[in-house]
Amino acid sequence: ADVALTAEQIAEAPSIKFTWKDENKRKDVNVGTIAQYWQEVLPEVVGKDRNDKLTLNYSTLATASVISLAKEVVQLKERIAELESRLSA
Repeated sequence: ADVALTAEQIAEAPSIKFTWKDENKRKDVNVGTIAQYWQEVLPEVVGKDRNDKLTLNYSTLATASVISLAKEVVQLKERIAELESRLSA
């Protein structure tokens, strides 16, 4: 089935900076988004680790987002070309 994320859904996603609470993780600042948001929008990119904490498959999410945005850009370019054609007529 086609994945149809809208630009609005992608733009509304929280963008956060965080450090891991786990002692074994690196202490530097990370950048990401929130699995709880994507669980509602695209649950296929959300999983759980062995401690039942939510995880996010960033590569799948990025691929779906880029393809969805590219499709919207193509549609908008076609619409702009159509409107420009009407204006020049």
